[in-house]
Amino acid sequence: MTKKKSKKDIKAERKMLVSVIEKAERSEKENSLDDFPALVVANERRIKQLNLTPGVKLSQEGEWRWRGIKEHLGLQKKGNYWLPSRGSNIYKRNQLFEIRENLLARPNNLPILDIAIIVKHYLDHSLKWLEQKIEEAMQQCLKETNWNFQISYRQAYQYTIYDAPETTKKSKGDFYTWHQDSGPKLNEEGQLRKL
Repeated sequence: MTKKKSKKDIKAERKMLVSVIEKAERSEKENSLDDFPALVVANERRIKQLNLTPGVKLSQEGEWRWRGIKEHLGLQKKGNYWLPSRGSNIYKRNQLFEIRENLLARPNNLPILDIAIIVKHYLDHSLKWLEQKIEEAMQQCLKETNWNFQISYRQAYQYTIYDAPETTKKSKGDFYTWHQDSGPKLNEEGQLRKL
């Protein structure tokens, strides 16, 4: 025989159920990717407003998050920069950029100061250095090939990895069909798009 619940017990259960549902809804909203770019922009604005004083340190929670990022990417300190241990500079840059965007979009209750420290002190600093190295390599290639292109604008870097197993008559790996990475017409400024 079961004991009949009192009104007080029923009320407490309902309150607990509502609390659990509200918490699940908040969590779902926080982890939703529906507004990923807006979340990134909003948190970028928040950290831009923070002035980090010299010697500012991560909280314990921030330390754990940073340690997880370092382990996930295999980051190693090279001079003043935290860089992935493997891959080309473009690949490394994209890995850091992706982690940066994910951290800004999904901070998972990490204090804004910790986000600012990780983004400003570690990730942005390393991203800027990698982009400089990529730019230097591109300029060296242009010079050595005598192509003499004047680069006035650069789109976001793209690094694609194809899953291309050995092809057979029945299977094909990933690929793009034939295409040109330049446009046949000049844009409004009289410029031509080149890869």
